[in-house]
Amino acid sequence: MPLQVHNIPRIAFVGDLVSTSGWPRVQCSFADDWSLIPDSLARLQALRPEWVYAGHGRCPLSGEALQRLTPKFWTQMNTDETDSHGLEEQVEKSV
Repeated sequence: MPLQVHNIPRIAFVGDLVSTSGWPRVQCSFADDWSLIPDSLARLQALRPEWVYAGHGRCPLSGEALQRLTPKFWTQMNTDETDSHGLEEQVEKSV
């Protein structure tokens, strides 16, 4: 009979895929192959962890905030299309 464990939170340790330094985002800086990032993020989101511990940043990311991340988050936040108010709104939604 398999061991049944109840009420243990689903936690993911994701290394360099996600960063919570500054604001929650998909981390591209340390990727060897950027084309793999969208699939990696989708696979992580499919696991639906309750908490995500990133390789960069002090605070864990909630599972709900993880579901809102997109692979293009970093580039979207660094374009002229997003003003500082847009950045604050994205950070507020992610926390």
